[in-house]
Amino acid sequence: MKEGDDLAKTLLNTGRWVGATVPVGETKDRNFVHLRPIYGISGAAQDPGKHEENEQILRMALDEATQIGKQPIIIGADANVEPENSQAIRTAIDSGQWHDVAKCWWSPDAPPKTFLNTGSDADNENDKGTRIDLFLANSAAMALINDYRILPEAKNPQHTA
Repeated sequence: MKEGDDLAKTLLNTGRWVGATVPVGETKDRNFVHLRPIYGISGAAQDPGKHEENEQILRMALDEATQIGKQPIIIGADANVEPENSQAIRTAIDSGQWHDVAKCWWSPDAPPKTFLNTGSDADNENDKGTRIDLFLANSAAMALINDYRILPEAKNPQHTA
């Protein structure tokens, strides 16, 4: 078993990650797009212990995806923390290997919010939302992405991305 396979197995065992590889193109010239959805630890933005566990999972997911190489890879994350509050996400973006898709399509200083607390503890008058949902893509995947939208009319009233 390869190192990346061990990492993928560890991630699968968290119950918060899954990997999919989608073939694209004709059989003779087939390429692959790798999709890596991840669900962060609920409460990671408020609880330091949960935040560290979340960071470990995010780091492992980014390491696993990076090991794939230069093929297109997209990580869709409900990270449960703002990207700027995640050392794992900031380090990945700062490396130049990963791109925050929303920041590439929207103003880098003000990408749209993706989560609005509408629960019983919500202060809807003051809650401007957070951006805990995001897509990270490597350069090969960015070359394939030709649109990015926030869908406020999505069926889930809290998550829009």
